[in-house]
Amino acid sequence: MKMRKILAIVLCLVMALGLTACKSSAAKATEALIDAIGEVTAESEAAVTAAEEAFKALGEKDRAAVENSAALEEARNTLEIRKTEKLIDAIGEVTAESEAAVTAAESALAALTDAQRSAVSNAGVLTEARAKLDEALEEARIEALKQAVVGTWRYKLNLGPLLCELLTNEASEYNLSMYDYLTDYFVAVDLTMKDDGSYSILGSMDELEEENQRLYDASLGFLRELVMRSAAQECVNQGLAEKAPANWDELGEILGMGEDDFFQLAYSMSKEDYANTFIEMLQINTATSAISAAGKYQVEDGKILLNKGGDALGEDSAVTYTIDGDVMTWSEGTFGLPTDLLSYPLAFERMS
Repeated sequence: MKMRKILAIVLCLVMALGLTACKSSAAKATEALIDAIGEVTAESEAAVTAAEEAFKALGEKDRAAVENSAALEEARNTLEIRKTEKLIDAIGEVTAESEAAVTAAESALAALTDAQRSAVSNAGVLTEARAKLDEALEEARIEALKQAVVGTWRYKLNLGPLLCELLTNEASEYNLSMYDYLTDYFVAVDLTMKDDGSYSILGSMDELEEENQRLYDASLGFLRELVMRSAAQECVNQGLAEKAPANWDELGEILGMGEDDFFQLAYSMSKEDYANTFIEMLQINTATSAISAAGKYQVEDGKILLNKGGDALGEDSAVTYTIDGDVMTWSEGTFGLPTDLLSYPLAFERMS
């Protein structure tokens, strides 16, 4: 019995020595590469990869002989965790420019196994970074919307129909229509939106010399014809219809004076001055200066909130808008336009 025990022990020793003697140099070298990895950090990629490639190059028997292969697997697992933690640390202070860094860290975290994700020590930092990034991106988006509307925009308001109606009504008894002399007369309505969130809407007569000249010429022509027709009507009223003048030359013969002298005598001014005075009587300047509003604004998606004075910004005073090149169109809205002369839609052309 004692002899059998001795033989069994000897046999085990022989087998162990045989196994040791059978481990190849490649297997031993792979074990050494695995041991060289040491403590795994985010910078251990080269060492881990070298050990993995060496292990992969071994045959099946040599792989089985590598005693620390489990340590290699654990090293790869730890490396992926550390690399993800490093990407999260690299995010730093979150701004609107942090999107690439945050997305890279999120992608790395998503690629991990559930067990690996639970081991990432700063995963909570990434969650907070995403929340801050979303807030910063939204602020940047809104700021971009605001910058797109900042500047001075001009709407050309056609006062021609209003003026023609007023003058035609005044001359209705003489069957005279201002529409025969003028159809359109445009004045400028300037919308200025500043970077500080304030706006102003103001009627302007700037850069409208040509329009004013057209109005002057039309008004002068209208007045000359009005005087002619009133003189003719007066002849009819006096029973002198056959002597009613057909033109200014005939009227001059009746009056014994020319057109210029008549205006000077009747209105104590030249016909040109009288035409200008007549225009002022239409209160063009008053009309345009009355087109005014000012306050604060706030830009949202496809919408601008505006207040007047100290009123609060809200949906009850807003316009929907689009920008196409240098044209901003206010399609509709609850913002009360500063005059009955303005109505939606309004197309503003960028001036600056």
